[in-house]
Amino acid sequence: MLHFTYQPPDGHLQQGDVLVRTPELQAVLEQVHPHFANKVDYGYLMVLTQSCDLVVRGGRCKGRYVTLAATRPLDVAIRRQLGRHQRSPREGRLGYCALSQRPYMRQFIERLLNNNEPGLFYLHRELQTGLKEPRVALLRVSAALKSELHYKVCLSARIAQLRPQFQSKLGWLVGNIYSRVGTEDWIPTAASKEDFGEMVSELLNQYVGIWVEDGDMKKVSKAEKALKREHGGEYEMTKDELISTVERLQAERRARPQKAAERAAQVLCEVDPALRDNETARKLRDRLKSDRAFRSLLS
Repeated sequence: MLHFTYQPPDGHLQQGDVLVRTPELQAVLEQVHPHFANKVDYGYLMVLTQSCDLVVRGGRCKGRYVTLAATRPLDVAIRRQLGRHQRSPREGRLGYCALSQRPYMRQFIERLLNNNEPGLFYLHRELQTGLKEPRVALLRVSAALKSELHYKVCLSARIAQLRPQFQSKLGWLVGNIYSRVGTEDWIPTAASKEDFGEMVSELLNQYVGIWVEDGDMKKVSKAEKALKREHGGEYEMTKDELISTVERLQAERRARPQKAAERAAQVLCEVDPALRDNETARKLRDRLKSDRAFRSLLS
């Protein structure tokens, strides 16, 4: 059974058709769009021209050109978006990011999978069609081929076709119309809320192994500077050293309420020495340790 985005390809070319770069199509691209031809990532292309302009009558179609959008692996799209939320090359190299950026990345992935991200269109992997990996169409990166010369080459390269409502959604995204086309989302069409959430989490975890509290980001940077002083200016923090640093910072954070409670009790006894052997100081210390509001002030 095909993924809910697709239907069996049939008839003339239609908006949203997915083309594989056959030797014939590659030869055309090398001739008229060498930039596209030389991009290894662009192994699949998507038709952007409106379906009504692609209907063949009398041996030719209405549209003078067949416009094809480039596609790239989903991996590339997520990594590029993540790069906008990472503040240093070290974060990308070691695969960590500020915890405050996690909701934004999660929202991006959810929008992308449901085709609600402007300028992008998600194509789920579908082995029955020959689409061997999840792809993302870059709607702003396109090349136009003359339909009179290259229509048949494009048609013979087609491997997948969108269902009508997803063709409409693509048309809306391409035309930048300010009204949402109602298409099926992953929930509840193909997954429960829990399963879809797990799918998004798995994607996030592929690219970010460690989410670091924002207050610890500068401390991680300082830790690497200390390592550079120890090992030389060219030294770079390793993944194990990052994990060790983050675990140490987390342990210090967990210990803060207890240390603060101990200090509060100590100050109270200094103000009133009579409390030193009194139960009041102990009760205060224990109460502060368990008080959520107090602990939140120290997190």
